[in-house]
Amino acid sequence: MLPAPDPVTRHTEPVEAGALDVALASNDLRTLFQPIVWMADDSLAGVEALTRGPADTDLELPARLFAAANAADRTVELDLACARQALRSAQSRGVAGTVPLFVNVSPGCVRPAFVRELVAMRDALAPRARLMLDIASSAVVDDALHVLATAHEARKHGIGVALDDIDARPAALALLPLLRPDVLKLDRLRLRQAHRSDIAAVASTVHGYAEATGAIVVVEGVETAAHRAWATTMGATAVQGWLTGRPRELVDLSCEVAPVALMRHPTVDPHETPFSLVEHQGDVRVGHQAELLAMSRNLEFVAARWHADGALVLACVQDELRFTPATAAVYADLATRSALVAVLGAGMPTTPAPGVRGLAIAGDDRLRDEWNVVVLGPHYAAALLARDLGDDRTRGSARRYSFLMTHRRDVVVAATRALMTRVSDLR
Repeated sequence: MLPAPDPVTRHTEPVEAGALDVALASNDLRTLFQPIVWMADDSLAGVEALTRGPADTDLELPARLFAAANAADRTVELDLACARQALRSAQSRGVAGTVPLFVNVSPGCVRPAFVRELVAMRDALAPRARLMLDIASSAVVDDALHVLATAHEARKHGIGVALDDIDARPAALALLPLLRPDVLKLDRLRLRQAHRSDIAAVASTVHGYAEATGAIVVVEGVETAAHRAWATTMGATAVQGWLTGRPRELVDLSCEVAPVALMRHPTVDPHETPFSLVEHQGDVRVGHQAELLAMSRNLEFVAARWHADGALVLACVQDELRFTPATAAVYADLATRSALVAVLGAGMPTTPAPGVRGLAIAGDDRLRDEWNVVVLGPHYAAALLARDLGDDRTRGSARRYSFLMTHRRDVVVAATRALMTRVSDLR
């Protein structure tokens, strides 16, 4: 039973050629388990599987092991090997079926295909492990679409989602209503380096999400009583760190076990559209295209000027011809600072502007009659939701739309989900 090596230890010597081959081929990876403990009574909520390379080799430390895999473009292979060993160890140690097992996935491997491989491994063993997929917040920032698709795939197979290493970057927080993680894991070391106002913003957003959904907040890196007190201030309900347990090969199951439960998630009708959510509200009005264009431009300007950092910006423009060069320039600029920018429309190319995700709307999709602009950030939400009234004789700026301009966060989130059902179907 070994303590975890210092996570900040760094090596600069090159790994001997073939060492990674040997580590993978010999299946000589080891799994250590670190407990996640409820603050209220110190009962066991779950365990995180942590990989170590072959003992007494250059690849024993995880940072060294994964750096070698990344350099050899074999990170996916290593991640799957780590998951396989974690499941086998959980089964042999009596953890599987008893305590939720948190399994890490490298940012570049966050794909639905990885989940399907993990499911096949889980289902080949008995008892079946209760799994939580640990996704780093950096993956959300760098590749939001694949993270959302991976989370959706995980839930189809009864696997929970944990958002790991949350720090002060706002992009991951903006996507919380869409990702809907069951567990939020705050990185104490990273957060302590941030400005106090940024830490307060993270705490506020995380607490608000947990309060609304029942998600569990975990603070990682808790090593002292002072760290535990800080975790309480941050709204944590559970902690992970050397204070409550170092990574070990054996798990103490003699203590009280109170497993983390998965949240219930709302189902989204794939045929639902943003405007269909609000069309029967009393404040829906009728306006002309010129008026809606001004509202749309103002919403995009506000997003770019004040809320682009970390925000999600989605637009539905009916068809690609309405995504003009001027609009493309605005959205390309938004994409340089936003967590995700996507545009939907008939005939829309995959990349209608640099950094912008495009999606062509199907011919029978009711979205073809809608004009939507949605901005969703950690601390801001607004949407223009409109439907073309079909004035065949009226063209251009005089064309009429039923519309609603709203800043209600629940409505904006629901409209975003309706659009994301079209965007996040990635394999």
